[in-house]
Amino acid sequence: MNSNKQRLAWLRNLPPLFTLALVTAFGILFYKLVRDIDISGAYFSRILTILNPFIIGLIITFFLVPLVKLFENRFHRLKKIKLPNKAIKFLATLISYVLIFGLFILILVYIIPQMFAGLSTLITLLIDSIQYLYSNLNSFIDYWDHSSWSSLISGQDVYRFLGDQLSSLAIDLQNIASTVLPMLYKTIAGIASGSINFIVGIIISIYLVNDRHRVAFAGKRVLYALLRKSWTDRILNLAQETLLIFRRFFIGKALDSLIIGILCFIFMKLFRLPYAELISVIVGITNIIPYFGPFIGAIPSILIILMVSPMDALIFSVFILALQQLDGNIIGPAILGNSLGLKPIWIIFSVTVGGGLFGIAGMLIGVPAFTVLYTLFQRMIQTRLKRKGIASSEQIEEMDRQRVSAQKNKEETTP
Repeated sequence: MNSNKQRLAWLRNLPPLFTLALVTAFGILFYKLVRDIDISGAYFSRILTILNPFIIGLIITFFLVPLVKLFENRFHRLKKIKLPNKAIKFLATLISYVLIFGLFILILVYIIPQMFAGLSTLITLLIDSIQYLYSNLNSFIDYWDHSSWSSLISGQDVYRFLGDQLSSLAIDLQNIASTVLPMLYKTIAGIASGSINFIVGIIISIYLVNDRHRVAFAGKRVLYALLRKSWTDRILNLAQETLLIFRRFFIGKALDSLIIGILCFIFMKLFRLPYAELISVIVGITNIIPYFGPFIGAIPSILIILMVSPMDALIFSVFILALQQLDGNIIGPAILGNSLGLKPIWIIFSVTVGGGLFGIAGMLIGVPAFTVLYTLFQRMIQTRLKRKGIASSEQIEEMDRQRVSAQKNKEETTP
């Protein structure tokens, strides 16, 4: 009887970590299943197409709610001007949307065309460099024939190999160059064709932002009606903490990356380094990825500048190293604070595992997702330690010393 009671009590007190782990495992398996299925003409594609405006609205709401709350608090603190709550909500929402979409339009109108122009110029430079190398290939082969390497590989073999590689590379770059402008037009056309979904998504986000309390209350009402109060409390606490961690991470990293991209752009313009728009976008976007992002963005950027001027590449290398130090020690901690609470080894682990499972999206989502799991695991460990009367790290160290001492005594008494 007592064993049955203990078993029921254990089941009732099952930590939410195991539930979350099962849900996560099921989500990964479901993703793998859907990814391996050709859904180009299946129902999944149609469902995603139908839900696309709602997905856009949820993403916009996710990023805008903290900004709207910030402006609402600012308006409430005004002492000279007292505004009604509806006016405060309207003004906070309007200012937030104007700021966010004004920045989006600025990027779309100015940054993207400049980036494509720099990319087109870069490809043209690469084609010219390849043609120059190809024209000087004969002199290189003459030098090769008079060197000691000619006894291993003949100059004609080297000529055929390098000639084929350079010709193939030049053709590929010409194909890319011929598609840069069409790619820009196609991107703009894609945005225009998806403008209806985007507009509907904005409308949905406005409704969700303004009625977020009612939507949240409706969800809580359903959960309390369908589930036990204890389980509903656990689900709501977990959802609230998960949302907070994800929001802090993504908004903090987005703001941090925006600052890094702007600083990179200003520096490159002041020192007249080439491809400022293109490289600033690369550095800013890749900075979103923790730890690996700075290397992913810096290496191709240095190679791009190196083809124009080795001295400029050296200046940029020193600058990007100083910028990443500034970001890692001052800007990043000031924006993100201790919102993650993870050691560097766990951040690297989560980025690696997330990237291996889901690619670039996994590298972004892996850190906050692992933070949630890590927080719940640590909370479970603390709870179980308290149940066993272990409240401090000193007790654990003392228990470990007793274990080592008992092992030594056992080894000494054993003949």
